[in-house]
Amino acid sequence: MKRLILAALFTFCLSGSVSAADQTKLIYPATPVIYNKTLTSANTEYSQALPGGCKKIMVQCRTAYDVKITYTALASGTTYYTLKSGTWYWDDFVDGTAKTLYMQSAQAGVVVEVMVWY
Repeated sequence: MKRLILAALFTFCLSGSVSAADQTKLIYPATPVIYNKTLTSANTEYSQALPGGCKKIMVQCRTAYDVKITYTALASGTTYYTLKSGTWYWDDFVDGTAKTLYMQSAQAGVVVEVMVWY
């Protein structure tokens, strides 16, 4: 699916509707931002606002515990993606609208590293 989206993006860029400078920004966002979110209490939902214009995101747990992540408030305990200990979540095709990432862990004191590019 991501390859189809990328192919559509390249086709759109090549159509002449997007300047060469904007094409580079779409494909290679230049500004990284790092957030370190401490989940102080176990089984409590925490949020991290992502900047408008966000195009890429990477999330990993600094400490060796699983983390539940979602983009829906009050759903990190029911409808979530489990970020397993020692792994990371990466998305190259964030749509650019302002979003909030919600997360929780069964362990208190977990530190989640969130890196975004826009």
